[in-house]
Amino acid sequence: MKFIKKYLSLITIFGCYDVSNAQMAYDGNSDYKIFVGYINVDGKSGIDFQFDSALTELVSVGVRLNYLIKPGKDNSNEENYGKVFTKVDNILQNYNAGIFVRFHFGPTFKIAETMDPFLGLDASVKSLGAHAGFKYKLSDVIGLYAMYNYSFSSSFAGDTDLENESFINYYGKSNAVSVGVTFNIDY
Repeated sequence: MKFIKKYLSLITIFGCYDVSNAQMAYDGNSDYKIFVGYINVDGKSGIDFQFDSALTELVSVGVRLNYLIKPGKDNSNEENYGKVFTKVDNILQNYNAGIFVRFHFGPTFKIAETMDPFLGLDASVKSLGAHAGFKYKLSDVIGLYAMYNYSFSSSFAGDTDLENESFINYYGKSNAVSVGVTFNIDY
């Protein structure tokens, strides 16, 4: 918890220096953003990384990579920690990679230019789903985001009920919440 407070304080300090010149949270064509943050998938913590590229003023596409840190059933047990990370297949089951399409509603609703609500669809190696989120732009470079993702189906990796010795799908048919920082990239 102490780390999160320091992290958010640092972001606020560096992000608020140029709020008076902030542009739109979603700029449309030629808008490229990197999202980095915390993700919680049905109580399992991890890292969220996304790259978002605008197609039009209202639509963007991107890629997403998630990694769950120590998702074993008993996270406080050090013996379990060693078992979770010993095999390559156990490490790979903590990852999820996929693509998404997003529909941005900031320009449509004519809300403040620093805010951008969005809805999207996800297709990944381990799940199919939809998401809803909100971005807030602190400056020309840095912003914040919050997103809720609902996976209504497993995809190529199988169902979440499949818990044999070789594979567990943490992402299929699950809920996820992610929060973090966005970085605007100018090419």
